[in-house]
Amino acid sequence: MRVFARRFVESQEQCRYERDLLATGRWARVRFSPHASANEIPSTHVFDVYGLAKPAGSRQPTPRRVVAHADLPT
Repeated sequence: MRVFARRFVESQEQCRYERDLLATGRWARVRFSPHASANEIPSTHVFDVYGLAKPAGSRQPTPRRVVAHADLPT
């Protein structure tokens, strides 16, 4: 299916990855941002992932970077 609808499949993979991160219960919110290469061109398949961690026993999330890059399968 990737051959015919590449953007759709990549979007579905990103949503699944985001849902898996949120399902752990560790994160209140996550955000994906396209990773910029050395020449400042945003990537279409490598993303910086940021998240708000859920602190133990508190309702107030703490900003924290989840991972440096999420490289979606190509």
